[in-house]
Amino acid sequence: MTGTGIFPKIDGDIFYGQDANLCYFGVYGNNVNYGNKTVTGVAIQILASNTNRVTMLIYNNSATDIYIGTSGVTTSNGYKILSGDTYVYNDNDAIYAIASGGSNDLRYFEVTN
Repeated sequence: MTGTGIFPKIDGDIFYGQDANLCYFGVYGNNVNYGNKTVTGVAIQILASNTNRVTMLIYNNSATDIYIGTSGVTTSNGYKILSGDTYVYNDNDAIYAIASGGSNDLRYFEVTN
């Protein structure tokens, strides 16, 4: 099979084909929520707290580092997400973001029950 690959599925089976690079989150949650936020030098809320949240991916789609944390996050106390990096957030709390300046693109993908 030229141009196809193999990918192990959750149950250990292997499948072939063009869809081999798809991610499957069905075992983790039933719903997804995704979008983007513009992050500047003023802290903003990315998402509110959610007791149904299973996990969330946060991607820094900008040339500037972005910092995430709880309410009151700053560039001094936040967790740094480098330009082009992704962070996996496994908590139900509200999450905020700030950058050292400019207009920066942050993308998120949330999985909930």
